[in-house]
Amino acid sequence: MNYSQLASQLRKELEDEGLINIRFLSASRRKIVAKDAFKAYFKKIDNIEQAQTRTELVHAKSDTKRKRIAPQNGLYIAGNAYINNRPLPEFYESTLFLKNIPTVEENTLIIGVENFDNLVYWREQRYFFEDDKELLFVYRNKKMLDFLESTTNSVLYFGDFDLAGISIYENEIRKRNKETKLFIPQGIETLLEKYGSSKLYMQQFNQFKNLTSKLPEVENLIKMIHKYQKGLEQEFFIQSEGKNENIIT
Repeated sequence: MNYSQLASQLRKELEDEGLINIRFLSASRRKIVAKDAFKAYFKKIDNIEQAQTRTELVHAKSDTKRKRIAPQNGLYIAGNAYINNRPLPEFYESTLFLKNIPTVEENTLIIGVENFDNLVYWREQRYFFEDDKELLFVYRNKKMLDFLESTTNSVLYFGDFDLAGISIYENEIRKRNKETKLFIPQGIETLLEKYGSSKLYMQQFNQFKNLTSKLPEVENLIKMIHKYQKGLEQEFFIQSEGKNENIIT
């Protein structure tokens, strides 16, 4: 199924529940891949493209017995850190689910990510961060917000470089942990201009046109987004184009 065929809120809910994967065909093209759990639960998919929320999607299944698959209330993590005094297992294209918040060594850099693929493919993005740091990538959900509230580690939030992504940082992330910094790669202005999406900007403009930040570096990013009238989703940085842009010095 094409990426644009599902509403963004529905995509996120299905991805949170582990029912779909987002696959990259190119820097600008993505495809939704249904997992076996999705196919087993939703027998009839004729109306999926018209669904806007997870609740509406229930109507697309053939079984008349309606039930909701609740997302797991826990942390989805990946990286090369130690948790609970043990090295985090590293499996390619996989993540680890923890029901409870773990203990993390104090020198570990925690990196919150907005999109699940950025968690799964964390190795392709580690070149952004300090080589000598242990990295713990954490997927954004309710449990991650609880984790941020309780940790004393250094935290970076690595989200989409668009108005909605900055709003999440300002209104969700920093409310839980004021010390969390927004990850802004060097060369972001060039990347916005060259690879950003005008469609993404226009979709978000009315809702977030008055967005501001008291943090100078974040306010500057907001101004860049308005200047070029473009947004850049974080999945871009999984792709080879991100590596070849010389954005890290």
